[in-house]
Amino acid sequence: MHVSIAIRLAFCSMIVALLIGAETVVADAPATAPSSSVADQLDQQAAKSPDDAVHVGMAYYNGTDGVSQDYAKAMVYFQKAAGAGNGLAMRNLGVMYDNGQGVAQDSQKAIFWYRKAADAGDPGAMTNIGLMYSNGQGIAQDSKQAMAWYLKAANAGDAVAMRDIGSMYDDGHGVTQDYQQAMAWYRKGAAAGDTGAMVNIGLMYDKGRGIAQDSQQAMAWYRKAAAGGEALAMRNIGVMYDNGQGVAQDNQQAMAWYRKAAAAGDTGAMVNLGMMYSNGQGVAADGQQAMDWYRKAADAGDSLAMRNIGSMFD
Repeated sequence: MHVSIAIRLAFCSMIVALLIGAETVVADAPATAPSSSVADQLDQQAAKSPDDAVHVGMAYYNGTDGVSQDYAKAMVYFQKAAGAGNGLAMRNLGVMYDNGQGVAQDSQKAIFWYRKAADAGDPGAMTNIGLMYSNGQGIAQDSKQAMAWYLKAANAGDAVAMRDIGSMYDDGHGVTQDYQQAMAWYRKGAAAGDTGAMVNIGLMYDKGRGIAQDSQQAMAWYRKAAAGGEALAMRNIGVMYDNGQGVAQDNQQAMAWYRKAAAAGDTGAMVNLGMMYSNGQGVAADGQQAMDWYRKAADAGDSLAMRNIGSMFD
């Protein structure tokens, strides 16, 4: 499971995208505009230090601390902090160019800022450079360079990089496939708090990949990841209740976990909810509810949901 590039709140608090990858979901902006006093207070706070400027930039990026989401203002504060040598601010500028947030999408400028941040010692930027090499995004695809950057980041303590190294060994991507190495790196990432690594450990136990199949261990790791907000883990718990795998089959529990995962943005869980309504599984059969869930997933790009909508019309 690879993480997609997103601002991880190393200063204000943490998101991985990765991953594999999911990207950070930015909260919808509040409907009301900030009062001038709030904006003035934040501006005064930003003047105190580069770290404070990053904090204010994150407030505008996410639409928190009493202000509306405003990428242009976030960019201004990140630039101020970056000019003072703050590595996290440099990385965040890279993320904004990478995602086209408040600026035209520009992978070259993203790489430029990630490299500056990496030179300033920011581990998250090192991971993001590795991801760009891994995906061939704005740069020639190079798995060896990806691994080199992930190792730099992991040695600097970045949990997402540890997970990504595990994924490379798990998939045999640029290295000889090695499930033992994959598990070792996933465990390092999990110990450092990465919920995606926890999910991947659960998947290895779930599928018996390089280790004896163990549904109880799989469920335990999925629960750890779900407690950390990992949507895929929530869906996988739902699947285990749905199938009676390692637990007594329980449609109500399956439905509850699918709802949690769907609320966290997991489109696979939305599809599963649609199927339960379509089949009358644990709930009264309801074609309209099924269609509603398929449409939510389809609107988020889920191809299985699109196919299921077509089948319903058919």
